[in-house]
Amino acid sequence: MFATNNRIIIVDDDKQQLLDLAEAFLANGIGCKTILYNPTYNSPMTGVRIAFFDISLTGKMINLDQEIFDYKTDKNLSAVFNDLAFAIQNCVSSYNGPYALIFWSKHTKAFPNFIEYVNERYPELPSPIQIDAMNKTDFIGKTPEEIQRKIVQIFQGKSINLLFEFEQKCEIVASQTTNEIYNIIPTNQNIGSNKWASSEGFEENFDLIFSSIAKSTLGYEYAKKNPDRGVMEALLPIMNYRLITDSIYCKDWENHLKSLKSEEINYPEKFIKGKLNSIFHLDTKSNIDTSIRGAVYKYNLVPLPFKIEYYFGLSGYFRKLETYIAEYFFNLNIDTPDEIKDLIKTKSCFIVIEISSSCDYSQNKKRNNKYLLGLKTPKFDRKQYLNLKTINNSIFYNEIPEFALELEEFFIWINFNFVISNISKIKKFGEPLFILKKELVDLIGNRYANHTSRIGITSF
Repeated sequence: MFATNNRIIIVDDDKQQLLDLAEAFLANGIGCKTILYNPTYNSPMTGVRIAFFDISLTGKMINLDQEIFDYKTDKNLSAVFNDLAFAIQNCVSSYNGPYALIFWSKHTKAFPNFIEYVNERYPELPSPIQIDAMNKTDFIGKTPEEIQRKIVQIFQGKSINLLFEFEQKCEIVASQTTNEIYNIIPTNQNIGSNKWASSEGFEENFDLIFSSIAKSTLGYEYAKKNPDRGVMEALLPIMNYRLITDSIYCKDWENHLKSLKSEEINYPEKFIKGKLNSIFHLDTKSNIDTSIRGAVYKYNLVPLPFKIEYYFGLSGYFRKLETYIAEYFFNLNIDTPDEIKDLIKTKSCFIVIEISSSCDYSQNKKRNNKYLLGLKTPKFDRKQYLNLKTINNSIFYNEIPEFALELEEFFIWINFNFVISNISKIKKFGEPLFILKKELVDLIGNRYANHTSRIGITSF
């Protein structure tokens, strides 16, 4: 119920100074986690957004009189840096996400040399998106308001501040949603006579109301198996509306977005756009089975036994697929390098995508699962090496965005002419790959519906 607030951490080996600094935050209603550091501490955390570290954490002191700090010639400085890098590693997880690293220290001139030290010896440390230093003596004995002003100055106008504020707004919206629903739950059977501190009937009413919410969202059978998801999906539109509405009059992003001209808005060099698409559209964390809407599996083009093919009228099915592949896809432009051809042929695989009706899935109705046939290929320059004009869009629909998972960048192509049902999945499904999220499955379903309902006439 009560999670540790890891958003701000203060790490110091001086207990009194640690408490003095924490008190300044708490006086402003800002929660923080204090860590009285010793070399045995080893509890790396995630969700840290601002980390304050004292440079000298184990009693080793830095010579303040020196003009130049160089760990390569100063063994004592090297030892201090080693302790500090070790402390960061043991306090902030490599999976932490964006954070600012602020050194509480009198030794502010030393931290550029520390950055050089980390790059050489600890490159695996979680990398902050902002590093700064603040003299601790400027804060001891100051009022909370003065300390807050100094901290705000560090992040004023910085992009990291926008990420932190977005996260904070989401928390506020979640709290507002909780309050709004709580206020409509009767606290006793006699609704007209609620009294202060009277909670009679609240638990029962709570269960009934949220059971109804989950049932209405997913349907009874599905909500019974996935009650958490039913409630969360129901509350998300409320939170989404509040988040957008509360942001209408905000100016947080104005300077960052309006400073760019339209033609300048593009992705930075070496940015992998497929990773962004994967965040929006791929679910790689949920368990995958063949009944899940949007499930994507590898599909093995191995002919079924003759009796099954003949009985269900599937004779020639796979030969036709191979013909389509050879004629419409692997027939690359004549000037395509051999290494590109080999890459596509060796790294591509057939896939199937579950596209059953959204309402049937939500209501957990029995479905004869429909799977569209697709092809997963490595990313390549489609305009340069593939003549898209010669490819029938119903055979290889190519308007699905590019994706990237781990080190693999890939395209997904969909063939609307082949729909596979439960019959043909018996021995042909390979390993599960991922789940396409609802928005993308809805798009594919819409395109498929347009394909199957296109108008034609009989003419003579």
